[in-house]
Amino acid sequence: FFFSLSRSMNIRVVSFVLLFIGLALCDYDPPRQIHLALTGNPTEMVFQWMTSLPTEESIVVVSHSNHSFSGTQKTYLPSAGYIHTVKVTGLTPSAKYEYYLGSSSSGWSSTFKFSTAPPQGDRLTRNYILYGDMGIFQYSYYTVEHVTAMVNSDPIEFIYQHGDYGYGNDRDAMFYELSWDLFFDQMTLAMTQVPYMAAPGNHEENCGSSICDVYANNFTVYNNRFRMPYEESGATSNMWFSFNYANVHFVSISTETDFPNCPYPDDTFGDQITWLKNDLQQANANEDVDWIIVTGHQPIYCSVSSKSTVFGVPKGDTRNVQQAFEEIFHDYKVDLYIDGHVHGYERTYPTYRSRVVGNYSQDEYVNPEATVYIVNGSAGNIEGFYDDWHDIIPSWSAKRYWPNPEHGFGVLSVSGSSFLEWTWYRNGITENSTDPQVFDTFSIS
Repeated sequence: FFFSLSRSMNIRVVSFVLLFIGLALCDYDPPRQIHLALTGNPTEMVFQWMTSLPTEESIVVVSHSNHSFSGTQKTYLPSAGYIHTVKVTGLTPSAKYEYYLGSSSSGWSSTFKFSTAPPQGDRLTRNYILYGDMGIFQYSYYTVEHVTAMVNSDPIEFIYQHGDYGYGNDRDAMFYELSWDLFFDQMTLAMTQVPYMAAPGNHEENCGSSICDVYANNFTVYNNRFRMPYEESGATSNMWFSFNYANVHFVSISTETDFPNCPYPDDTFGDQITWLKNDLQQANANEDVDWIIVTGHQPIYCSVSSKSTVFGVPKGDTRNVQQAFEEIFHDYKVDLYIDGHVHGYERTYPTYRSRVVGNYSQDEYVNPEATVYIVNGSAGNIEGFYDDWHDIIPSWSAKRYWPNPEHGFGVLSVSGSSFLEWTWYRNGITENSTDPQVFDTFSIS
């Protein structure tokens, strides 16, 4: 599909060049690709946006506070644009604000609304959207449509994507930056309203060509276009980080770097394993934390033949991820590990060392004795669905979507200290439905 659009894409690229030249001849260069991010402090919010050219200032104006906040701008490639980052502080938890941003010299955005995080330890019901492997164009169209509709109509706290954004490295090098731009453009209506939290996937490691890998390898674009709370959580970069939201401790890990036998051993960002143990130890000691949820890109349990044996034992990269992280998850009582990478959906029973620990019904886990693992990597992508699922379903697999002719996403609902519910929606296109359809739901209590 993408390459069938080569002529129209070439026209679009030429249009971008002409736009860039036009902007160079005038001062008007308003913000685009606006997105928000959390810091873990309910009185703060991070704002990021792009401009085609550098501006004299990077300003966010927030209503009700009578304050404007300034930040920084940078670029990893001038022709890709300039990334502006502003941290707004001194906000009130659980409050609604209006904002606009930009520069008096180059233009301002429209006015948008956002809400701050609740106080830490808050135990009201909170809903979160999670997915991996989004993509662009028709691959992600319905997911984008449904997620945006939920953000507009339901109380969604934030969106969390665990890797693989525009799949730029699956396309010609000339479309790499455009793929990133189109990803942010398609999510703008949601990203301007709620924080968009991110974790790295394998498709962010490079651009897939020596032409652009000169600047784009080693997760450069991901680490520049997103600003996650790594500094606030004592990490070294966006590759891993954590934050508290209400009574949940969220953690992002890198399943691509910085552990034994990782996929990209030459890309190093620090001592991830020691950081993770220290972080989870602090979370266990925090009386405001009732739940611990970890996200990463690559799975630990997945019943496709390239990821596990016929007996359900992880193999290859999946086994390496298991050996690096599963014992830590078990020792520090991680409730959920949600991943992507595999283009499909699967949910386990509480599992440890490839065995179900305890006795449970299929959709109710009462006092689980181990972590629950969810493969959630089918929001949309250019590569298609995995088709090598084992015919024999492992004992730890509670529900899987196979064959899966359509994409989908998950919604996590946390109610107080003793009830968590997960729902996975397929997009419903097989029934020509305008609404997503529930495929799987389960609870932990």
